[in-house]
Amino acid sequence: MGLAQAWSGTAGGTTAGGPGAAWPPERLARHRETVLESVRRLIRPPQSADTP
Repeated sequence: MGLAQAWSGTAGGTTAGGPGAAWPPERLARHRETVLESVRRLIRPPQSADTP
């Protein structure tokens, strides 16, 4: 949850420009996919040297 919310108030975040300065849908979709992939990588079990 923290990963998904930590960026929202930072420079360039969706709320950085104040009210009415929302990101375009394409940028939100890219950001969502990036957060999802980050979580997938964080929770993925370690790979052994024998596993391709």
